[in-house]
Amino acid sequence: MPYLDPSGKRRWAVVHGSLDEAEAKRADLRLRRRRGERIQPTRQTFEEYAREWLERQTSARARGKRRRDRND
Repeated sequence: MPYLDPSGKRRWAVVHGSLDEAEAKRADLRLRRRRGERIQPTRQTFEEYAREWLERQTSARARGKRRRDRND
């Protein structure tokens, strides 16, 4: 999710969860910026993010398979 930090520089934040959670996080970041609060950027590398994303996809597929197996 892109946002502007207090200095006006474009940053990205990763929000895990639903679209509602991402929108709530964006609203919070915008409010903090309007207040002039310092927003600490993350230093997560792409590799770290990709590994976490892949793990979430693997566990989601496993949950989906378990649900399909129960319904058979």
